[in-house]
Amino acid sequence: MSSKPDPRRVARSWVDRHVDPRLRKQTPTEFQLMELRLPVSEARFDRAMMLVARDMGGTYNKHTSVIMLPKELTEGGKMPFTELGVTYRKFPCGFIIKNVQSDNPTAGLPCVSFDVLPNVGSDPRRSKFYRSFQGEAATSKRLFNQFVAWLAILSRAVKRFRQQVEAGKPATFPRVASAETVAAVWLRTHLR
Repeated sequence: MSSKPDPRRVARSWVDRHVDPRLRKQTPTEFQLMELRLPVSEARFDRAMMLVARDMGGTYNKHTSVIMLPKELTEGGKMPFTELGVTYRKFPCGFIIKNVQSDNPTAGLPCVSFDVLPNVGSDPRRSKFYRSFQGEAATSKRLFNQFVAWLAILSRAVKRFRQQVEAGKPATFPRVASAETVAAVWLRTHLR
């Protein structure tokens, strides 16, 4: 006996796949956080991710927040990831500040997080390419700059890998700098 899938469930999953996640039903807290006027808007984030994806030679899907790398690079199998999830999240600070008391004034403040989540097939947080820049909403511009600086480092690594593939050399994905090195370079260049 063949069991047919429920057509309503199929339609719902198809619609969910093609709808911007930011337009789905939201809790009142999520709605308030999305309505905040922050230095880094959703449109600015999407434009920056399109530029980063173009620089890597890939494409950016703003509905899924994924940078897809070029197929010619991912077919060889030597890339540690084929997609990069890039997220911009807003949430109450109580979610990331440890041991927040209910009377702490920062508990209800908005916080933001910019994350690079490589699709490595397992927990992306174990990958050396994973980074999360999070803090209070007032620091969102600085956090965004650090996030873009990290993506620029990954973009240079992807370009070097692409040059090796095009030159016919044995392609190995280059080492990536540590987070501490990135932070030190960023501080030297931006705090003069």
